[in-house]
Amino acid sequence: MSDTVNKPSYLELLNRRVAADARGTCEVRVCLMPELEDELRTLRERPGRRNLADTGQPERLAELEAEIRAATLVVTLRALSVGDLVTSQAKLSPTSPQGESIKAQLGVAMVAVHDADGNPVTDIGRDEWRRLLDVMPVQQLQVWHGQLAKAGQAVDFPM
Repeated sequence: MSDTVNKPSYLELLNRRVAADARGTCEVRVCLMPELEDELRTLRERPGRRNLADTGQPERLAELEAEIRAATLVVTLRALSVGDLVTSQAKLSPTSPQGESIKAQLGVAMVAVHDADGNPVTDIGRDEWRRLLDVMPVQQLQVWHGQLAKAGQAVDFPM
């Protein structure tokens, strides 16, 4: 550390950090019409094609992408504090499956929902988000949980 750098007041910085309750966030996307995702997956997985335009259905592909975009929510998740983690686990037993724990954490972490264009979606709140989590594949919940965990990690500090 250079001698010309002024040392900060660590107590002042700590107080600012605590007051700001600054935690990382991440965004997860969920299409509310899985049949559209299935159709896109089918188009992408056709044998012998070089790219999606080779399916012979470029118009359908453009329509499908627009329909998926219109049916997609972007959910902002905020890294959990210890209090959030305790709240999320309060109703679980020690023998609850890991998937239930992940679902509970994702439910607490949700802070905002918007559409693909960034417009707030005000009729989707935590209760609706939790209902959606109940029907999502566990693999998708694990992916989102991984993104949430990464949002809560500190950066590698230069020393």
